[in-house]
Amino acid sequence: MNGIDEIIKARRTIHQYSSDIIPEETILKAIETALFAPNHKLTFPTRFTLIPSSKRDEMAELSFKIREQKGRILTEEDKDKIFKKFRTPSHLFIVSQIKNKDPIISKEDYATVSCAIHNFSLSLWEKGHGTKWSSGTMIRNKELYTLSQIDPTEESIEAILWAGVPLKIPPPPKRPLIKDILRTPSGL
Repeated sequence: MNGIDEIIKARRTIHQYSSDIIPEETILKAIETALFAPNHKLTFPTRFTLIPSSKRDEMAELSFKIREQKGRILTEEDKDKIFKKFRTPSHLFIVSQIKNKDPIISKEDYATVSCAIHNFSLSLWEKGHGTKWSSGTMIRNKELYTLSQIDPTEESIEAILWAGVPLKIPPPPKRPLIKDILRTPSGL
């Protein structure tokens, strides 16, 4: 890939991964790149918690439990797909944000966490690896805090972040045109 514009435009959310492992050096470089996210007040609120392979089945079981609490009946095939979803990617992270009592700083910190995840994703994409940022019901579940050993009084979980070698890269989604999102108010 060439320039940053092309990397940004080419990046996709990856849902299916091979079992290939991303080199640890590549992961650490992506986390280092995440540190360069814009960060008002230099609070550095982003934390990456690596979930080891030994804990991934527990995450899948929590996913079953949440789905069943919502009234979904899971077949063995459904469960196998969910197990595969958690087991297959090279790396699985919980991304959390250090809590701040000031609501303005907290909002700014969330923006930093979002940019950090994007920086991480772009760093890996440039090297041929994909990511998926999940922010569903599971990130608000108390059991996920326990499983990941994150203190909910100190941090808030903001994402489950998959990272791995893509099996399939989806086509680009339809995006709005510039004219649809750019405004120039009259009189300015």
